[in-house]
Amino acid sequence: MRALNKTRLACAAFGLLASASVLAETVAINGVKFYGEGLAPKTDMNVLIEDGVIRELSDQALSADTVVDGKGKVLSAGFIAVNNKLGLTEVSAVQKTSDFYEEKGGFFFDPSLAFNYQSSLIPYTRKGGISHAVVAGSSKGAFESRAFSVDLSASPESRLKADTALYFTLGGKGKGSRAKDLQDLRKKLETAKKPVSKSAKAKPVKDDIKVVKRLLAGDFPLMVKTDRPADILQLLKLKEEFGFSLVIAGAAGAIDVAEQLKQHKVTVLVSPLRNLPEGFDSLHQRLDNAAKLHKAGVEIILTESDSHNLQQLRYHAGNAVAHGLPHDVAVRALSSVPAKTFKLGDGYLKVGSRDIVLWSGDPLELSSRVLNMWIDGKPVSTRARQDLLHERYQQKGDKPAAYTKPSL
Repeated sequence: MRALNKTRLACAAFGLLASASVLAETVAINGVKFYGEGLAPKTDMNVLIEDGVIRELSDQALSADTVVDGKGKVLSAGFIAVNNKLGLTEVSAVQKTSDFYEEKGGFFFDPSLAFNYQSSLIPYTRKGGISHAVVAGSSKGAFESRAFSVDLSASPESRLKADTALYFTLGGKGKGSRAKDLQDLRKKLETAKKPVSKSAKAKPVKDDIKVVKRLLAGDFPLMVKTDRPADILQLLKLKEEFGFSLVIAGAAGAIDVAEQLKQHKVTVLVSPLRNLPEGFDSLHQRLDNAAKLHKAGVEIILTESDSHNLQQLRYHAGNAVAHGLPHDVAVRALSSVPAKTFKLGDGYLKVGSRDIVLWSGDPLELSSRVLNMWIDGKPVSTRARQDLLHERYQQKGDKPAAYTKPSL
């Protein structure tokens, strides 16, 4: 470890590292609560961060260019927002700002090509400690799109993984029968399972079948949005027959088939604030579904589908904790579980970690906030358009008179 150049003791819980620009080359955070591997966080951990990478973990206090008192603070991996339209939409009411929908869609539809790393929603999302997102498109039919993952560094160099899952919807479209959708899905799986003919007269493999072949090869999971228990059981039969990895999104009725989900090792995406039935498929919806699924041994990921309010995901996780989900399990459901499910790294902190969030307190508490954040080893800001608008209309700084609220 390099010699101490200049030590600054941090005394207050807020405002210590409010801007990434104040960070020196090395930062020691002493006595912090630390989310490493496993469910239980470690308390009073001393962490050395150099150039945005964790270089040392110690039981003894560390020194560095900047020394931070970590008492009362939390250090975690960046959270992962799953199943949203981040970077594909800007203003919901303005169709020209949305690139997630393609009428014909299908498994060959790759919405990652339209990802906008300059979206104003990205810095706002980082306020929730979210460093990565798994994004999916949509279509008129059941075969929605390929899903992609991306880090939220909001730069041209953002790490973007084009194929993270295949996205399929079963029921809820309002037209046609889910029986036909299941038949079509089975047909694609059967076609993809056949070996490719090497005959010169053989028909070329269709683009969507090429993608499904990769699903069967284990490159990524099939992510299916459905709520009805009977639909989930049909999907489990397909999973058992064809051997692909399956993720269930929505899953209001998952608690009724929890034993089967556990047996088939299927991860379930749960929106913690869904508490009322939106239709006949979601009659089992309850605020304690996440807790019940965890207790039943089902691995869960906590989600929020509103791309304009993804920063609230941690609050929703807090509500899941209030309704019985263990706190540490909720944190893992935002980090290591989605990371493992979609092959996005560890999702927990260790020596070498490059996606790091320093919180002023419990990440699931409304009053806590992100003090500092590193994505891929680089400091990023949580200063968003909302902050700029707040300052603009609060008359902070030198503004033209036109911004002054007139007296009545």
